[in-house]
Amino acid sequence: MRIPVLALAVAFACLFALPAMAQTPDPVLHQKAQDYVDYLASRDFWGWGGVSEMQYTDETLTNLNYLRGTGDSCIWTGMYLGAQSLRYMATGDAQALDEVERIAPYTHTLLDITGVPGFVARYAAPDEDPWNRQYPDTHSHKVLGVGEYEGAFWVDHTSRDQYTGWFYGKTLAYDALPDGDLRDQQCEDLSAVIDALISNHWLIVDQYGEIWSASVILPSMRLSWIAQTAHVCGDDPEYWALFDEQYDKFAKYLWLDTISFPNKYSQYYGFNLGHINWYGLLRLTPDIQRLEYLYRIWDVNIRTWTKDTHNAWFDAIHLAGCVRADACDPGELEHVMGEISTSLHEFPDAPNQEYNLVCEELPLDPFSVFWEDLEELLPWLDDLWDVDPQTAEAHAMADRCWSDMFWQRSPYHVSCNESAELVRVGPGVDYMSAYWLAYYYGLVDGGGPYGDDDPTDDDTVDDDTTDDDTADDDTTDDDTVDDDDVIDDDVTDDDVTDDDVADDDATDDDATDDDDDDDNDDGCGG
Repeated sequence: MRIPVLALAVAFACLFALPAMAQTPDPVLHQKAQDYVDYLASRDFWGWGGVSEMQYTDETLTNLNYLRGTGDSCIWTGMYLGAQSLRYMATGDAQALDEVERIAPYTHTLLDITGVPGFVARYAAPDEDPWNRQYPDTHSHKVLGVGEYEGAFWVDHTSRDQYTGWFYGKTLAYDALPDGDLRDQQCEDLSAVIDALISNHWLIVDQYGEIWSASVILPSMRLSWIAQTAHVCGDDPEYWALFDEQYDKFAKYLWLDTISFPNKYSQYYGFNLGHINWYGLLRLTPDIQRLEYLYRIWDVNIRTWTKDTHNAWFDAIHLAGCVRADACDPGELEHVMGEISTSLHEFPDAPNQEYNLVCEELPLDPFSVFWEDLEELLPWLDDLWDVDPQTAEAHAMADRCWSDMFWQRSPYHVSCNESAELVRVGPGVDYMSAYWLAYYYGLVDGGGPYGDDDPTDDDTVDDDTTDDDTADDDTTDDDTVDDDDVIDDDVTDDDVTDDDVADDDATDDDATDDDDDDDNDDGCGG
């Protein structure tokens, strides 16, 4: 049951207790974010909008060989859409809105092109060069478009991982878009998917009526996706009632559903997916009691294994959650904000071109060594849970093996590739997602917090810090524009300030899931 609580907006109190962040953006970090979006804009091979890694013919990055890992494009496109939505809401930058208005229709295409109600494709593009180089007609997961999509193709075998990024991007796009048909479309799309999942007993069912291991929608995912749909559909009471039903049914079991210890040693990418899903829960759960309960689960089952890993994306999501739940320790805030800034400064400049690295030798994690020795004695354990030796501490961002998407690669690598051809380029979604989320919440210089993030909001107390002329967000009461204080004395301002557990690649049959469909694992994020 949703319980709105009339209370002061305490959500950002501990953040504001810290020394005020500079009002001017960090010029290095801000320019790096601009360089990444400019690099993507300078490429002429994005088709309808799907974002992916690029592989060139040589290290000069002059001629494209093919678009790599498009089977995971739905995740990265959603993250990119979310990043540009946050950027627009924080800065009002016209380029950011242009990108939101360009990418949001593509996310609709991913749903519409399949012809199956509520079923989302991994990728969709014209069936022409260069978009189809990774998907010849003989590819088992290539599906030709029909009707209005004749001459196009899409990629099937879509997992819950792809849906995770899709929901994330579309929800933030809804928040950023001005009123109109495109904004309304986000509700129509999300509700179509939720309604299909309900009809299919929370399973992703493809165009052949088939399901597979990564088709099962786990309870935490259900809650996150329902909350996002309710939010995007104007706080639809039916979807919030569904949220209540699912919460009451699974609240106790969320402790088991979200155990993420195995991801530390295998399938590290599960942490990235978990953070995307839990951002929706921590941001949108409407009442404080449930939020506090969910935050405890998050803190124990997920944050325990990702803190102090020099991951600016994970850190920003964590702070967004702990601040809203009023669960941050001021010392932790200051430390983690420093970690975010350091990691973003150490992040490669655009473009994120593959590099070779001799990383620092660090002490090994005893458990990983023990398990590898046990696998030698009991080889069948390798099929159950394959663990390679890893370091006890995470490598700093400046000492990380190259990846097209850093945040989903383990920072506990023992060694890095030293003979790569330097022809791969990551799209920079990882940097842009982390930077603009941190900027939006005021975790780096020049940023927010922006928006109304009070979990006890009954629409009588508003904690915005910028004025949208629709709610009380003045920081000082001038009694001329804003006059909706809870207690207005017309003299002073009384406003409140503000795991996946299965391999979901389309064609990847390797032992370790690298989520890029290339069957090329080097153990270092390759």
